[in-house]
Amino acid sequence: MVKYAKEIRNPGKCAKAAAVDLRVHFKNTYETARAIRRMNLLEAKKYLNAVIEKKRCVPFRRYNGGVGRTNQAKEFNHTQGRWPVKSCKFLLNVLDNVQANAECLLFIAVHVNIHSISSYYYYYYFFFNDETMTSMKKHLAEKKNNNNNNSNNKSKNLDVGKLKIIHIMVNRARPGRRRTFKAHGRINPFMSSPCHIQVIAREITKPAKKSLLTNKEKEKQLPFRITLKKLVKLNISQQRINKSKKLVK
Repeated sequence: MVKYAKEIRNPGKCAKAAAVDLRVHFKNTYETARAIRRMNLLEAKKYLNAVIEKKRCVPFRRYNGGVGRTNQAKEFNHTQGRWPVKSCKFLLNVLDNVQANAECLLFIAVHVNIHSISSYYYYYYFFFNDETMTSMKKHLAEKKNNNNNNSNNKSKNLDVGKLKIIHIMVNRARPGRRRTFKAHGRINPFMSSPCHIQVIAREITKPAKKSLLTNKEKEKQLPFRITLKKLVKLNISQQRINKSKKLVK
């Protein structure tokens, strides 16, 4: 069970997914996840596919040491960008899982008993008659009704087109340790930096209200604010006015 870093106020309107110990670079995945934050789910998938095709780039804002500049980064008001294909594929898998959790329906899984004897597996298949099938259908109907009453159920049937990524986080996982053998008997470390990913998407039913006021009208509505620099200037100008009045007298 994965512990999510964000508390969900309305679990019935949210879908989430997580992946642990992914064999993909943490830094590249961090920047890719940061690029799709607050995007719609379908829009984010479309963007990641465009990055894989190298039609759009991922802006590198934090881990940007030695990252080259590209014209595609102007879309994000930035200069440095790359095309981390592997990170995009892993994130696409997680987003597909979020989408499946949002629109999945109730299903039944028939468990098969497996006995392993000297690496051989024997499967026992079960055949049901009409009575058992009708009882199973009744059980499924009752379970579906209970799930509809429960807000934390998995069969949420959310509108995928209205899902928005409200939380996405990439954390460092335990580094992998390997060795590389070099000349003259040297053995150097050959480390890897895997990562954990968690995503929460929420169904947005009502769009955010946009004010029709201009920036100048908004400034007029705001209370009077003054900076320290302006205050010093006003104080100096007031002192000059007082000096000029004294000279006139």
